[in-house]
Amino acid sequence: VQYITADAALPPYERLLLGGSSTVRGFRTGSFDGDRMLITSADVRVPITSVLSGAKLGVSVFADAGQVWDVGASREDADWHRGVGAGVFLIAQFVAINLDVARGLKTGDTRVHLSSGFTF
Repeated sequence: VQYITADAALPPYERLLLGGSSTVRGFRTGSFDGDRMLITSADVRVPITSVLSGAKLGVSVFADAGQVWDVGASREDADWHRGVGAGVFLIAQFVAINLDVARGLKTGDTRVHLSSGFTF
């Protein structure tokens, strides 16, 4: 769970963006914006290869949900945006790569999300 807030209304170039591989998969990055944001995500990851092989390959299923709203508005009135999907992951010595296919529920599309990062 992640909660981000601002004390005052943010200018357009600083507004919090919801959607995309780092918030709610199944929506384009920045599909929704606001001054405050709440995100939650649940992933189940199942390795296919052994950790002893030097790299870990596996599959995952996930569900994401998030809200954005403006200063002065109530979080309870903000719409929940939800996405579900599945993917594959590879974790090697210093890098992690995820390839996910996600569907935004209600108003989203089916989208492919590719992300990578360093591990240590």
